[in-house]
Amino acid sequence: MSEMLERRIAYRNPNPIHFLIETMRRGMPFVFALVMLGLYTPTRFGMAEPITDQVERLTGNKPIAFSQYVMDYKDAWK
Repeated sequence: MSEMLERRIAYRNPNPIHFLIETMRRGMPFVFALVMLGLYTPTRFGMAEPITDQVERLTGNKPIAFSQYVMDYKDAWK
């Protein structure tokens, strides 16, 4: 993303409790922060790794590469 968007994109690997606290500090309601934590946690521990054919089955279209998605919506990332 950094190369395509021509700016530095850094991934932070926060402690889940710190993530929850910081998310709420930024104004997110507690329940929404918990939902975000619930979505973030499996990814953090590598549980979102398997590739499936669900996108194609649901939409009838082959999925695109993430890099293509970034380029298609480049203006939205700024």
